[in-house]
This record gives sequence, C-alpha cells and structure tokens, in this order.
Amino acid sequence: MDHNEPEVFRCFSMDDSNCEYGYIFWYNGSEEGVLEEKVILDESNNFKALPPYDLKDFRVKISPGKNKIIVFKRNENKIAWKISYKSRFSFGEKEYLEEIYEKGKKIQVVHNQVPYDIWIYTMYGGSDFYFVMENKTL
Repeated sequence: MDHNEPEVFRCFSMDDSNCEYGYIFWYNGSEEGVLEEKVILDESNNFKALPPYDLKDFRVKISPGKNKIIVFKRNENKIAWKISYKSRFSFGEKEYLEEIYEKGKKIQVVHNQVPYDIWIYTMYGGSDFYFVMENKTL
C-alpha cells in the first residue's frame, strides 16, 4: 500500500500455509489515519470466505492501531483468483469537520418560511461528498 504510512499494510495468502485455509490480513499502525478498502474478487474458484464476509463484494475499515483478517476456506486443492483493491486512507474526523465548516456550502434550514438556527454544510472533495448538519436550536 502506498499511503506514506510505513506501518499500514495488507497481506494476502492462499497457498503459503499448505493447508485448506488462506487469508487477507490488514494492519493499521498509524496514529490517526483510517484505512478503508473495497476488495474485489473478479475470479474466485474453489474457495469461499468464512462468515461474516461474502466473496462477491466486501469492504473493511481499519481504525488506527487495529487489524482485521478475513479467512478463506478451500473447497478443492486447485484454486484460482483474480483480486483487486480500492483503498482510501483518511485522517481524523476533526480535520474533515474544520475543512467542511471552512470551505463547504452553508445552507440554513427554513420550514414554512421560518428560518431556524439549523445549518447544513456540504462539500465535494474529489470523488467524495461530505455532509454535516449543525443544530444550534434549543
């Protein structure tokens, strides 16, 4: 993984252990970044993911200092796979909130032509959309 975080990594093995199990293992050794990944198995013959995961489409979110493992079980000795990942590494929620408040579009909530002290902030960031609602009413 290339997120300029040397303590964040993923390992994938289906054949090193010479047994009927394989795995994908993630470790997030960063201090505040959150790793999110979508795992795409375009081809997955003769093995399955153990619950609660499904091979068709799964996502993982690993908080700082945490790890996650998905275990696979072989149905036969000979397996085939084609795997790809879409990953995103994001930093503290506080940084996002500050940026959304500063750069986002601010909209006041109005109901029956009465403005309320309720504000909605929206912001696009690349392919992401950010949304924050702030309610200052009593």
